Amino acid sequence: MVFVDDVPNGLACNCRCPQCHEPLVAKNGGEIREHHFAHASGSECEGAFETAFHLLAKEIISQEKSVMLPEYRHITREYMDEDECLDFEIIPSCLMNFDSVEVEERNDASDIQPDCVGVTKDGLRVLIEIFVTHRVDKDKKRKIVRHGVNCVEIKVPRKIPLDRTRLKNFLLKERSNRVWINYPYADKLIYERKDQMEKQEIIDFRNKHPECKAIFIEKCWNCNEHEKQAEEAYRNFIADYQDRILSWAVPILNLPPQTIIDQQIGVDYTNYNRIAYVRYNYRNYYIYPKGNEFENEEHKRRCNATYRLFKELYDFCQNYVNAKDCHDFCSYYKACFEYRNQRYVFCSNKKKHQVNK
Repeated sequence: MVFVDDVPNGLACNCRCPQCHEPLVAKNGGEIREHHFAHASGSECEGAFETAFHLLAKEIISQEKSVMLPEYRHITREYMDEDECLDFEIIPSCLMNFDSVEVEERNDASDIQPDCVGVTKDGLRVLIEIFVTHRVDKDKKRKIVRHGVNCVEIKVPRKIPLDRTRLKNFLLKERSNRVWINYPYADKLIYERKDQMEKQEIIDFRNKHPECKAIFIEKCWNCNEHEKQAEEAYRNFIADYQDRILSWAVPILNLPPQTIIDQQIGVDYTNYNRIAYVRYNYRNYYIYPKGNEFENEEHKRRCNATYRLFKELYDFCQNYVNAKDCHDFCSYYKACFEYRNQRYVFCSNKKKHQVNK
């Protein structure tokens, strides 16, 4: 590529159009009109300007062996309580220097011919596509992703003139008008960093709790220790209220926890005067007497205990039923970590450790 002011005037410039390859005439001798090239035949060549822009951009990247890369957003989809959460990690834009740059080199294995391929001293290959009028098409994108190729697309704005200095500043200094088509190298770095952080978190917890051992969460689920403790906690909860509540509430304590959940047995209130009651078997049982006229102090204590019971009962039954998954009742459970898509539970039950060896 040469500029019009760097060659002799007229046909003596010995230049050809980069698009149609016809001879060009250099018109650089005047002082009124802007210096430019024209086809010697007088024809109008569509795409000549875009082709020249394209060639100049590749030439600059090849000579400078560097290009400004855009920022990269790594998106991780995680699921918490059946809700999808998106986690973003951003690698900032930076100037990447190459050890060598290949121009229009076709890779027969992937059937991809990029505008440029930058190769770092570490062997990292980055395909560079220059977008003047045509973006990378869907078929080429699929090939790039399928073959795990790093590829960035740079759009040259129309406002930039065909000037080497301006275009060089745009390619090497500006961070806009460029996007990653595929960047598996960055994904790998982020996964490795996350992997190391998760591993270190487990190591730190293990050092702080030497009495615990990490086991697969499946083994923890198969252990009935937390279920035994849940049943014991539920029995103690019921026993604590058994002899301190109103007589109509005692049969409800004998119901299975799942039945209490299904029937949503708990404290409710009337719409107008906010009187507390419990609905069971299609009947409302009022906890406090009308006008709070208690028979005696014992009656008052039983009413208060009944109210506290039904304020706690529903949530306690839910915890009991879900004990196998949430480990809330297991005194041996300390923490749960995820590492390489496998969940581990730290457990202090030494007898279980010996069985699982």
